[in-house]
Amino acid sequence: MPNGEIMDLMKALPKDNTGFDLKQLFLGSEGTLGIVTRVCLKAVPASQSVNVSVVGLSNFPAVLTLFKECRHNLSEILSAFEFFDGSSLELVTKHLGDTGARDPFAERHPFYVLIETSGSNAQHDAEKLEAFLGSGFERELFTDAVLATDLTKVQQMWKIREGIPESLLREGYTYKYDI
Repeated sequence: MPNGEIMDLMKALPKDNTGFDLKQLFLGSEGTLGIVTRVCLKAVPASQSVNVSVVGLSNFPAVLTLFKECRHNLSEILSAFEFFDGSSLELVTKHLGDTGARDPFAERHPFYVLIETSGSNAQHDAEKLEAFLGSGFERELFTDAVLATDLTKVQQMWKIREGIPESLLREGYTYKYDI
């Protein structure tokens, strides 16, 4: 506290509804109410099954529709839904192509979404994502899709999305893509 008092907010309960959550108040104050000197982290085991797909879309409203459909159909295993546009993909392949960032499609699309699922049952999770992608094609939710078949392809797909800020910086922009 500003007066030198030390508060111990290290409770065993991850959620406490008995009053104000002082931990969150201190974190949100960004140091104006006091200094955080200890933290407690919960270690969560890594998912046993990770599947990644990138889909190409023709317009932005299709991105929003796809997001709703992913949340509805892949809810318990959906771990990432990352949007990027065609210009960003072009910059990533231009500036980071030597690091393994490649366009996974033969044709360009105006918009892209990286979909990642994580779970504990590899066969079930893969089948669920594949069924969703098949259904999405039939219903024309997107125009093209690529499913990663091994760890190298998963890393290449993530390199596209994660390489956007660096590519924009190399192009001379300081625009931040993450919100």
